Amino acid sequence: MASFNVINHFFKGLQVNSALTDPYSTLSAGLIASSGMLHGMAIHNSMNFNKAMMVVLGPNPTDIDIENYALKCVVSGQILPGYGHAVLHIVDSHLKWICRFVTDHPTPLPESTVHPVSLEVIQCANTIIPDLLRVHLPKIKNPAQNIDALSRSTMHTYGLDVDFILPFMACGHAMGFLVQSIWDKALSLPIE
Repeated sequence: MASFNVINHFFKGLQVNSALTDPYSTLSAGLIASSGMLHGMAIHNSMNFNKAMMVVLGPNPTDIDIENYALKCVVSGQILPGYGHAVLHIVDSHLKWICRFVTDHPTPLPESTVHPVSLEVIQCANTIIPDLLRVHLPKIKNPAQNIDALSRSTMHTYGLDVDFILPFMACGHAMGFLVQSIWDKALSLPIE
């Protein structure tokens, strides 16, 4: 059931659309499914984890500092949001594109403390934490970072207000649902 919930928002729009419904119904179903606790909160929790890490470690932590912080969280039983995935057993392919963007476009210097997250530190954590989880929590099938580890922090760092990140992502999902709607109707695909 958990794996269904993780991918629910992608397929809910597809299911409703496959019945040849109007675009409003397709968008409503997909966006309602993606706004639930599992997907929406995962992104929110990852952002909070990244902010908390930056507050504790400061702007220039060493690899050892990051490893000690993550280990302290693991030992205390805390979940490290943004790591592991119920369905994927490899690094999330979406994350590779965000990492490339962050590498190609250096983080803007904050004018104040509005952007307290350093994407470079998060990327460093993304290389350290999966190995740490493999050693200390071997029952996790895929401890690799996922899209949640960096997506919201990236948008916030580049100036998007935290309250607008999920609606911004919903617009991206909406474009995907509508493109799929056109293909479903053009190819007369059967009901899912």
